[in-house]
Amino acid sequence: MAIFFVGFFYFWYSTHQPMPASTTVKLEIEEFEIARLMPSFDEWELKILTNEYFNSRNFIFLDNKTGEIVTTLSITNPARGTPDYRIIKGSKHDWLVVTKMVTWGTGMQIDNDEWYVLGRSGEMKMVMSYQSRTLGVPGESGKNEYGRTDIMNEGYPDDSAVDIKTTEKICSVAKDGSDKDCSESSHIYHYVWNADKEEFALE
Repeated sequence: MAIFFVGFFYFWYSTHQPMPASTTVKLEIEEFEIARLMPSFDEWELKILTNEYFNSRNFIFLDNKTGEIVTTLSITNPARGTPDYRIIKGSKHDWLVVTKMVTWGTGMQIDNDEWYVLGRSGEMKMVMSYQSRTLGVPGESGKNEYGRTDIMNEGYPDDSAVDIKTTEKICSVAKDGSDKDCSESSHIYHYVWNADKEEFALE
């Protein structure tokens, strides 16, 4: 059994070790994954424990061999819903990608993708951020506007770069409010890994 303690991030793993007295609400772990999140140590695996609490997504990262806690991370949406996450697999290491809401309102929403790795400091570090999903129904043009991204990293077996393809869809609005006469356009943004700064840079 594994339990989050909100506020202090105290953690009780299956060893049933004594817990500190100062705790607040306790939350059970909902899921876990294994990923290689430290670029400077290829193939080192972390076990990622996560749960949701109100608008927050909480993570605990364990050394997959020893079970020891490496670090924690908590990301909060400013409004409804909880940040989503996924693991993007690379050749020698992976990335934790969290999708966070940044703008919202009636008929509109903008989400960002935030990419994280375990930095040399021992803390999770955001290494890239960009708009990943957009919605405006209608948008400023008076038409329905949608945006999405696709991650294209398979072409870089050394994990030195990532291409982010953004696609914008614009539709006229029919009398019943549905989309009509839609058109799409795409653009690819090329990000290169800077090992010294431990982050991606847009070229």
